[in-house]
Amino acid sequence: MSALLSKRVKQKGIEEFSVSSKSLNLFPLICSVAASHIGSGLSLGLIGMMYLDGVQVIWIAIGHFSGALIYTLVLGKKIRKKADASGWGITKGDLLEEHYGRKGRFLFGGIAAWERIAVTSGQLVAAGVLLSTILAQFNINLTTATIIVGALVIINVSFGGLSAVIWADVIQMFIMVLGIGLLLPIILTTKLEPGTLMAATDAGFYNLAPTNMVVLGTAAAWFTSALANQTVWSRIVSAKNAKTAVQANVIGSVVGIAWGLVMVYITFAIKAIYPNIQGNPDSFLLNTILDGFPIVIIGLIMAALLANILSTANTVLLHAVMNITHDLYNKTFKRNASNEEILTFAKISTPIIGIAPAILGIFIPKIIEVQNLGYNFYGAAITAPFWASMLFPNKVTPIAGFSAMIVGGSVSLFFYFTDLTMIPNAILGVVASFITLLIVSKFTKGTINENHQSL
Repeated sequence: MSALLSKRVKQKGIEEFSVSSKSLNLFPLICSVAASHIGSGLSLGLIGMMYLDGVQVIWIAIGHFSGALIYTLVLGKKIRKKADASGWGITKGDLLEEHYGRKGRFLFGGIAAWERIAVTSGQLVAAGVLLSTILAQFNINLTTATIIVGALVIINVSFGGLSAVIWADVIQMFIMVLGIGLLLPIILTTKLEPGTLMAATDAGFYNLAPTNMVVLGTAAAWFTSALANQTVWSRIVSAKNAKTAVQANVIGSVVGIAWGLVMVYITFAIKAIYPNIQGNPDSFLLNTILDGFPIVIIGLIMAALLANILSTANTVLLHAVMNITHDLYNKTFKRNASNEEILTFAKISTPIIGIAPAILGIFIPKIIEVQNLGYNFYGAAITAPFWASMLFPNKVTPIAGFSAMIVGGSVSLFFYFTDLTMIPNAILGVVASFITLLIVSKFTKGTINENHQSL
């Protein structure tokens, strides 16, 4: 599919490669939104963490999808209408440069690329865990498996861009629903003793209140980053019109919430059947599947898990490539580059950029932990300037937006690594970014109409 679509990409250039020429219909877009959001963090990572810390972990999924829904419902139509302009909307940097100048775009491009690399890394770690578990008899370890999956993702993104990713998502979504959404819960139900689903562990396991600070901090990071999520942006812009953009993202997010509930059921069933699983939490679900399931069922569910992981990996790696290609290479350093030069740079840089998440995953082989490195920083730095540029475009100044990104990201990182307060660092970062935006805009309001093109 990717090879066939590559010919079409060459004909239509970077806008086709990145946002499918802004022409996608509702059905493939719904599948892509759902499949892209439901990555390894909301399957293998969520189940492993919930098995250890209880149902309160579901707040991570709630935070992510509520942020995505707020983003879509409030800003979706405005963004898509602005994207009617040819060449506009390839990344969020196009919007931010309008209000914060080229410095703002440059800073966004670097921060956004880092966040996407960290999220891609989480997907590669998950796929590496899956492959190394399946191929353990061939002495394929986690590092080797992570590299293999990274190569597959790079090939897919390099050939077809978003067009390949979207239609792969459609197929992968069907596999995910069949294998994980339907088949796995049914199989687990047959293994349960009657009346044991919610009676196999202590009552605290079923407490929904977020009392675990790691869970609360993770949920806050996923919520704040979802309010400026790059997947939501790309699916809004790639839709054929504003109505389709909003409908697809809302329905896709609702599917994601339903998916989270299925993950809760699966975790409850695993906890009841296997109350004392040991080892890496990211592999708890895999160990369950391999324990006594028929070989055909194992194959189907493993295929569904791999589809679940690759759908997100393809999307987020493409975003990282476009952050570096569009925001840094084209719009910052080589603004006169031809369409052909930009597309060539994107294709050549994809395997180079793809190495970074593989390396990061090797050093931090934890699905949710490695993604948090991106989400904490990105949400704190970008969310306030992004929303202000959409809602109060005449009130913010270039220096205020640039300063807000630096302060928000720095505050979040400081509290992330020092752990000095119980307040989630992502929330502290967003608050600091917003306050900085207000104060600096007030004292620099005369610069709103300054030349944004200067660095």
